[in-house]
Amino acid sequence: MPFPTVPCYRSLAPALALGAIVLGLAIVPARADECSSGFTAVAEKMQNGPSAMPSFSAGIRVRARMHGFPFLGMTFNGTATYERPGNYLLALENLPRGADKLEGFIHDLFADITTSDHWSAYDVSAGCAVRGQLLVHMTPKVAGDVKSLDLVIDAVAAHVVKATFVREDGCVTIDQRFATVDGHDVIVHQDLGLAIAKAHADIAADYHDINLTTVVAGR
Repeated sequence: MPFPTVPCYRSLAPALALGAIVLGLAIVPARADECSSGFTAVAEKMQNGPSAMPSFSAGIRVRARMHGFPFLGMTFNGTATYERPGNYLLALENLPRGADKLEGFIHDLFADITTSDHWSAYDVSAGCAVRGQLLVHMTPKVAGDVKSLDLVIDAVAAHVVKATFVREDGCVTIDQRFATVDGHDVIVHQDLGLAIAKAHADIAADYHDINLTTVVAGR
């Protein structure tokens, strides 16, 4: 599978302008409180609905390709464990020096977009669903590296399918794909695009040998 093209390398202005237009068009036909209640319903569905992602363990294969010298391409294998409602653990094998922070970086990104449990740290504004997709703009309540987080949520399945983190030093994009495992929707692939001061890279993560844990029965 080819690596994705990272949209963050280009100026964010056109994308943000388009997003503002789309959000504006989405909100005009309905009252703001209707849009808010729609977002609340989707967030609740993400946490407790039948399509909410269950706890699971899986093998993971991570491929990273650096942009710029030394143009490295690296592949790592490991394990990933997710425990509802938002505890994610990643363990990669044979990480070289300088890449040992990859585990924590992916963990933090995954935790912020997987469940609404982590959204209490953000101020949230949402547009109404457009063609089944809910556009959400989030800003941290406490200033830090992340300036804003934009989500595209499949309003029917209640999954985050795309996320854009705008940081002080650039941005990070994540595209996610889900599949049904034993009757439950589970993440199976992620494309991450890094365009920050210390790293320009594409990262592709594939989850395999997915096993739903016993926590599923009790949810």
